[in-house]
Amino acid sequence: MTGPDRILVVDDEPRMRESVKVLLTAEGYAVSEAADGEKALARLRSDPADLVLADLSMPGMSGIDLVDRLREEHPGTAVIIFTGYGTLQTAVEAIRRGVVDYIVKPFDFETLRQSVARALQSVEQQRLLAQTTEELEDAKKTLEVLAITDELTGLPNLRYLRERLQQEVSRTFRSGSALSVALIDLDRFKEVNDHHGHSVGDQVLTYYAQLLSQSVREVDVLGRYGGDEFLLILPDTPISRATTLLERLRERIAESRFNLQEISVNLTVSIGLASPEFASSSLSDGDPAALTKALFEAADQALYKAKHAGRNRLEQGSNPDSLPGHERLIEN
Repeated sequence: MTGPDRILVVDDEPRMRESVKVLLTAEGYAVSEAADGEKALARLRSDPADLVLADLSMPGMSGIDLVDRLREEHPGTAVIIFTGYGTLQTAVEAIRRGVVDYIVKPFDFETLRQSVARALQSVEQQRLLAQTTEELEDAKKTLEVLAITDELTGLPNLRYLRERLQQEVSRTFRSGSALSVALIDLDRFKEVNDHHGHSVGDQVLTYYAQLLSQSVREVDVLGRYGGDEFLLILPDTPISRATTLLERLRERIAESRFNLQEISVNLTVSIGLASPEFASSSLSDGDPAALTKALFEAADQALYKAKHAGRNRLEQGSNPDSLPGHERLIEN
């Protein structure tokens, strides 16, 4: 809320309401009044208040009952109870219900003024605490997103990809659903950095990352695997269907071109595709972690074959244990 603090005075005695209203209005507060608890709740629904001053004993709904209703409907509103026959037990019960202060009639203006000031200070502290908590939660969510996001491309990073692939592999174990995984490498990207510098290289990489993202399905998970490589997870997709989708993607990339002033770059991609049947650890082994690792290896072997066979092509993975050892290509 903005402007002066809003106070609602609830008392079945008109003179009492008017006296309190005059005194607090003179202090700069925006004061309204209600004759009983039901009228107070009705007014608060259309005109919220920071603080409610309520008499303990009123016809119909008592001040304590009003406190209970306020806690349900207006949890951010503070309450001060005043009464003409206070006892220690009544005061304790009022505080237990959430009242911030308890004033016994008759009271002088200074007592009222100080009680109201303390209550409104408490309201402000609670409001600031809630705001700080919300800001901290927002910051936490932002950090969580940054922790799994590649800074350059804005795509999910390797950390997220590993976690997500583990989840999809586990789901495959449970349900027997199809799963395909592809490693996608930008061919000859190193030449872009060598000829045009890393600043242009970063722009080229971002351009193709966005193009790849636009070329996959919503259900797919695309992220930056590292360097100029991307990992694509295709849930519920057999390798035959994945092959069709990825060939279409490969063709789209080959037909695209990055242009920046006088610089024009046309790259292709090599793709290594794998699924559980091509992994050295099969579903029958009962080890999702081992299968996840094996899928990475099978896709990597397939990518190696695609690069070795001339680039701009897709290869399907074989059991890595059946292939000769190799080192990952450094030159693209």
